[in-house]
Amino acid sequence: MLKHFILIAFRNLKRHTTSSIINITSLSIGLTCALFIYFWVTDEMQVDQFHEKSNRLVQVLQNSPSPNGLETEPYTQGPLAKALADELPEIEYSASVIPYEWFEGEQHILSDGGEKFFIANNQFASEDYFQLFSYELIYGDQAHVLTDENAIVISEELSNKLFETTDAIGKTIEWIHDEYGGTYQVSGVFAQLPATSTNQFDAVFNIKRFLAENDDLTGWTNSDPYTYATLHPHVSLAQFNQKIEYFLQTKNAETEETLMAQKYADRYLHGIYENGRPVSGRIAYVKLFSLVALFILLIAGINFMNMSTAKAAVRLKEVGVKKVMGADRHSLLAQYLTESTILSLISLVIALGLIHFLLPIFNEVTGKQLALHFGSKMMLGISGIAVLTGLFSGSYPALYLSRFSPVQIFKNKTARHAGHPFARHGLMIFQFAISIILLVAVLVVFQQVDLIQSKNLGYNKEQIVQFRLGITANAREDGGGMTDEKINDFLQRLKNIPGVKNATNYAYFMDDFGTTTGLDWPGKEADKTIFFGNVAAGYDFIETLQIKLAAGRAYSREYATDHEKIIFNQTAVREMGIEAPIGKTVTLWGKEREIVGIMEDFHYDKLYEGIAPFFLNLTTNDFASNILVKLEAGQEKAAIDRIKKTYQDFFIAGLPFEYSFLDEQYEQLYAQEIQTGQLSKYAAGMAIFIACLGLFGFASFTMQRRLKEMAVRKILGSGAINIVQLLLRSFLSPIFIAFLIAVPVSYLIAQHYLSAFTFHVELSVWHFGVAGMIILILTVLTVGVQLVKATNVSMVEYLSQGE
Repeated sequence: MLKHFILIAFRNLKRHTTSSIINITSLSIGLTCALFIYFWVTDEMQVDQFHEKSNRLVQVLQNSPSPNGLETEPYTQGPLAKALADELPEIEYSASVIPYEWFEGEQHILSDGGEKFFIANNQFASEDYFQLFSYELIYGDQAHVLTDENAIVISEELSNKLFETTDAIGKTIEWIHDEYGGTYQVSGVFAQLPATSTNQFDAVFNIKRFLAENDDLTGWTNSDPYTYATLHPHVSLAQFNQKIEYFLQTKNAETEETLMAQKYADRYLHGIYENGRPVSGRIAYVKLFSLVALFILLIAGINFMNMSTAKAAVRLKEVGVKKVMGADRHSLLAQYLTESTILSLISLVIALGLIHFLLPIFNEVTGKQLALHFGSKMMLGISGIAVLTGLFSGSYPALYLSRFSPVQIFKNKTARHAGHPFARHGLMIFQFAISIILLVAVLVVFQQVDLIQSKNLGYNKEQIVQFRLGITANAREDGGGMTDEKINDFLQRLKNIPGVKNATNYAYFMDDFGTTTGLDWPGKEADKTIFFGNVAAGYDFIETLQIKLAAGRAYSREYATDHEKIIFNQTAVREMGIEAPIGKTVTLWGKEREIVGIMEDFHYDKLYEGIAPFFLNLTTNDFASNILVKLEAGQEKAAIDRIKKTYQDFFIAGLPFEYSFLDEQYEQLYAQEIQTGQLSKYAAGMAIFIACLGLFGFASFTMQRRLKEMAVRKILGSGAINIVQLLLRSFLSPIFIAFLIAVPVSYLIAQHYLSAFTFHVELSVWHFGVAGMIILILTVLTVGVQLVKATNVSMVEYLSQGE
């Protein structure tokens, strides 16, 4: 029976060549888009899921009161991990971690003790770290690799660079650093970290070494380390959260902070918090594009339905004969569903070919490293999508064609039902409503991205190169650090380079700045808490970024005591309620600071947020080890070549000069939005193309069926233009209805998207008008070509071809 169904399916494909090509093309494109999104979603869902104890691995987060409710942050107290493990039986293992991001801006140079030097991403962790996280150890015992205070666990890549072997156990590594510098012994080597790991590092040190240099973190009043734990099997996360919520109050009765645990693997997709609870994150994009993939497949499937129901009258006699010969409705259903599934599988083969060809481009757009791996799980998913698409596409035609009885068919009582125009128009309305919604989404996203990229931020990010300080030849003698004098000397050398306008140093900026509540001022209300953003900045920071001053001055080398001064933005002064602030004093971290300048407000944070209180703290030592160099427009290449030579002459040989442009770093903050815009653009384009392809086929088939009608109208005196207008109206009415449905839906979706940004574009009539006009023009072009072609056929052909 199956062999018979397959044979009939291929005969029908051959007989109805045009409709078969249209169906295969639309299904192929639809499956290509859907599978790309399926691969992307699958990869997103797998991030950080590879850990063996993923279901029990949690990160403990801290909720702090703020004027906007609870603010959630990953920083916790130094003793927290050990205290939780000692006092709560629900915990199996726990670990404190100082992640490599904590050292953002610092140069981490590891050496073999000789002349080999490499930049590495270093982090500190307590001894149970490798018991929690399933990072594969090639050498070393996960329970003991971090027992010794001078132990270091390195990646196989770093091991090969330093020692030209992966077996580096027992070898010594020198860390050239002013605080943590010294010799460490390799106790373990871990394999290359999976691409789906959000934590990418090169070396792990024992956290005891870090705490020895930062003893303020050994108490319960300061926060910096991350805290992780694995729960015992069958421990409820909800109950655990209830137990730890007020744990800090048992250690520090005055604290207002509370704790919350979240599955570690969930943080990637659920990383946006409101009032101390995860509410959104990248999961919103996963859901969005999953829905887009479903809609694209629906549009492709609707093409099949429309074409099948449009030519229903042609196949009704076939149905009648089969039923007279004894075929029941179930066998007919099976036949038509087999046809649609075969069509879908053919389309799948073509789609996989397209994916193989387009995958590098897709990876570039999404920033992924996806590859086609035809494992059993992947093949099951791909085949499942194709089969379900085929069954959906063929479901309505199969149910529709198989329901007629032989008597109805042979007495021609099905004529008024054949093709069922109401159903076809309903499907067409759905197709174009989705297309209009996607178009509006693309217009809104692209305009918002354009706003992000073009908005006046209050500082100038153009022609600014950014890189990190290196280490000098005598760094070992200096303890790894650079003195203020050496940094100033290097900056002065940069300023003397032709094509360089200015240069400065800083630590933390653009989404990496610190926040503090450790600031007091005269007249401060006792119960008022303000979170201040702050940047450790060197001289010329304001001048290099061309930040405007509303009052006072910038930091200057002409004033020897400027390390005791502070510069606020306008919002900070307004929030503090200080009148005539220049010359007034505030207390920062227990030390008095004189206000010498007020900056005009600028966007130092993402546009998701409003401008918050902010200050600059003058820092001229190597803590502020990021360098910004302002270049002359048009001289960028030559100036960068000279900067590279100056860098290589000043610092130790062999260190790579790695730089980036500040505007590129700014765009990286919005990589997710930019990727969303790109994916939306392609998805909308493909959806509209598939819809127009189906419209083209349906129009072609309709013209063939209405040739006699057009011949009669022509004989009665109707001109070609009148006939085109009459027939075009029947296609435009579903588009108009689709537009009316799409406008409110797309408005709600766009409003939801824009609500995430404090600074965003405003929705206007043109967003919906342009989307509707594009669909209207494409419809007229798609159908109009067919109509004009049909009206040019001679009378004889009209009467001989029509039914």
